Amino acid sequence: MTSEAATSNAQPTAPDRTPRTLRRRRFAMIATCAFAFVSAALLAGFFAFASHVTGPLSRPLNTQPVADGIVALTGSSARIAEAGRLLGRARANRLLISGVNRRTTGEDLRRLTTLSKPRFSCCVDIGYEAQNTRGNGIEAAAWIAQNSFRRVLVVTSAFHMPRSLTELARWSPRTTWVPYPVAPRRRPPGPWWLNAGQLQLLLGEYVKFLPSAARYVVARGVDRIWPQKPVARQRPAPPPPVPRSGITSS
Repeated sequence: MTSEAATSNAQPTAPDRTPRTLRRRRFAMIATCAFAFVSAALLAGFFAFASHVTGPLSRPLNTQPVADGIVALTGSSARIAEAGRLLGRARANRLLISGVNRRTTGEDLRRLTTLSKPRFSCCVDIGYEAQNTRGNGIEAAAWIAQNSFRRVLVVTSAFHMPRSLTELARWSPRTTWVPYPVAPRRRPPGPWWLNAGQLQLLLGEYVKFLPSAARYVVARGVDRIWPQKPVARQRPAPPPPVPRSGITSS
C-alpha cells in the first residue's frame, strides 16, 4: 500500500486546462501577436517614411509648378528665400509666410525673399499666429478662404513635408496642395541609417507625423459623415515693428 501511494505521488500532475486558464493563455498569445504586428508595422512605416523624405523629396525639382498661391512655413531662411524666388518668377499670385516670430519685421522677411519693396508690399502676407505645424494649417486655411485659392504650393523642408501636408489638408481639404520641398544645401554623406544626427531627426519627425496622420484620417471620416462648409476667418493685423530677431521653427 505504501509503495502504491509513493508511485501515485510521483506521477506528474496534468496541465491546468480549465476554461479560465485557456482564456488567459489565448489572450496572452493574441496580445503578443498584436504587439509584434504593430511593432513591425511601425518599423516598416519609419523606413518607408525616411526613405521617401531622404530620396525623392530631398532632390531639387526639375519643374517649376504654377499655382494660385504659395505657403511658406518658417523654420529656416532657405524656405523663405525659395518661396520669394517662386513668387518673383510669377509661379503664383500671392505668398503667405506662416508662423513668423512676432519680433521679426516685414523688412527682415523682404530681405530674405530678395523681392522688391513694391512686390513684397502688394503680394506677401505675414502670419504671426501659428506656433507649430497645426497652427500653420489653421492660418493657411483662413488665408486660402479669404483669397478663394484652389491650388497652393507648399514650401518647407523635405523631412517636414509629410506632416505639413497632412495638417494643411486637414484644415483645408478642398485645396489642391502641391509640395515644393526645399532641398538641403549639403546632403549628409552615406545612407541616412548610418548618420546618427539624421537618424535622430527623422525618427523625431516620424513620431510627430503619426498623430498628425491619425488626426487627418479622423477628420476626413467626420467630414464624410457631417460635411461642413469652410468658414473664412479674419486675418489678424500684424503687430507693430520691434527689434529684429529670428524666425520661429515649425
